[in-house]
Amino acid sequence: MEQKQLWGKVSGSINFFIKGVWREQLLKSNEDLLNDFIHYSLIEGKSKDYQYLDKKTFEYISIDNETLERIKTAFLERIEKKKLKYADEIQELNLELDKTNDRSSANVVDFFKYKR
Repeated sequence: MEQKQLWGKVSGSINFFIKGVWREQLLKSNEDLLNDFIHYSLIEGKSKDYQYLDKKTFEYISIDNETLERIKTAFLERIEKKKLKYADEIQELNLELDKTNDRSSANVVDFFKYKR
């Protein structure tokens, strides 16, 4: 398979994966999301190289290190764009998580205050 065709398929997989990243997943670091994507879409071969499954022909295509680096940089750029686009929602999520953490500790009864 030609590199251009392979990049088109992998780029589509990146876009598909990023479309599914919402809410609490946006709070993860970019590197964690990248590792999730690599685990989700690429298969690690016996010789520690990565392979991509072509969904039309069901053939495994080996990915060289140059293409893997290109995948990583493209993924990180795209996820950063999404985080910038939804920065307000991410900030609201952080506030919600802070409020829930504060409430959960407020409802705890401290038994050390009572005498035996």
